[in-house]
Amino acid sequence: IIATSDSQDVRVRLGQVSALLKLDKLGDVEAAAVNLEALLEMDPDDTVALAGMQRVCRARGDMARLAEIQWRRAELSYDPAEKRDLMAETARLRVELGQRDEGIAAWKEVLALDEGDTEAQLELAAQYRVAEAWQDLIEILGVAARYENDGSQQVALRTEIAQTYAETLGDLEQGVEAWQAVLDLDPSNPGPLDALESLHRRRDDFLAVQEVILRRVDLVDTDAERIAGYLRLSQVAEMDREAPEEALDFLASVLEIDVTHEQANSQSERLLKSLERWHDLVEFYQRRAETCAISGDSAGELQWLAQTADVWEGNLDNPDEAGEILEKILARDPNSVAAMTRLAKIYEGASDWERCGAVLQKALDLGPEGTEAADLYVRLGEVARNKDG
Repeated sequence: IIATSDSQDVRVRLGQVSALLKLDKLGDVEAAAVNLEALLEMDPDDTVALAGMQRVCRARGDMARLAEIQWRRAELSYDPAEKRDLMAETARLRVELGQRDEGIAAWKEVLALDEGDTEAQLELAAQYRVAEAWQDLIEILGVAARYENDGSQQVALRTEIAQTYAETLGDLEQGVEAWQAVLDLDPSNPGPLDALESLHRRRDDFLAVQEVILRRVDLVDTDAERIAGYLRLSQVAEMDREAPEEALDFLASVLEIDVTHEQANSQSERLLKSLERWHDLVEFYQRRAETCAISGDSAGELQWLAQTADVWEGNLDNPDEAGEILEKILARDPNSVAAMTRLAKIYEGASDWERCGAVLQKALDLGPEGTEAADLYVRLGEVARNKDG
C-alpha cells in the first residue's frame, strides 16, 4: 500500500505502523530503519519517526546519529521536562563523542531552560576545567553558588572561585573579593583568613594584613593564641608598615594579657629607646619593678628601679628624680654598692662634695675588692681635690 499510494498522509501513517511492527514484533532494526528514514525524508519533524530512529540508533550503537535525533526531538518538544532530558542526553553524548564545544553548547541550552539545573552547572564546570576556560568556570561556579542551599557546598563553590582567581589567573584583586565572599559565608573558617593574609602580603597591603590578623585574634579562644596574634601584628607594624608607635600598642595588648611576657617586654623596651620616649620608658621600668615586687623578686625590683634612675639622670637630665629612686633603693637594700655609686655620681654632678664623699666612703666600708674598690678610691680622690684641693 505504501509503495502504491499517491497519498502522502497514507504513506506516512502506514510507514509509521510498518516501522513500529518491524521494531516491536519482528525485532528487525534495519528493516524498520528503512521505513523511518523514508519518513524523515518526507518530514524531518515527524516525531513518531524520530522516536523510532532513536531506538534504531541505540540498537546500532550509533551515538553520533542518536545525538542528532535527540536534539531534534528536544527542539520539537513542548513538554519542559522532556525537552530538558533530551537536551541533557544530547549534551552527554556529544561530550562522550569528544565534541566538547558542542557538548558545552548543549549544556548551555539546558541551563537556559533552568539556570538552577544542578547537573548542567556541574557538567559545564567540569568541561570548563578540562578546557581551561577559567573565566567561564568562574561564571558557572558563581551561578551554582547562587542556587545552592547547602552552606558547606556554597563554601566549596566560592572557594574554587577564589582559588581560580588568585592562583590560576593570578588576579589578586578579584581573589581578595572572592575569598572575602567565602569568609562572609563562614566567618570562623581559618582557611579564607589564611588565604586573605597571603594575598594581602602579595599585594603589599599590610594594613589589610593587620585587619585579617585582628579578625583572627577575635576568633581565638586562648590567651596564648591571642598573644601570638598581637606579636604578629606588632611585627607587621614595625617591619612592614614602619610604624613603631603602632607596634608598641600591640605589644601593650600582649602585656595586658601577660605582664611578664619576656618577648613583649624586651621588644617594648627596645622600641621605647629607639623612639626616645624616655618618660614612657621610666613608666615601663617602674611597672617591671612593681611586677617583680608583687612576685617577691626583690633583686629584680631593685634592678629595674636602678635602670629607672639611669634614665632620669642620663636621658631626662633630672638628677633629683634619679636621686629619689636611688635613695628608695638604698632604703630597701642599704648594702647596694651599685646604688651608692649611682647616687654618688648624682651628688658629684651637683658639686655636693660632702654627700658625694660620704656615699663613696659608705660604699667602701662594705668591703668591695679589685677594680670596684679602686674606682671608689679614685672617685674619693677626685672628691678631695674638688672639695678643698
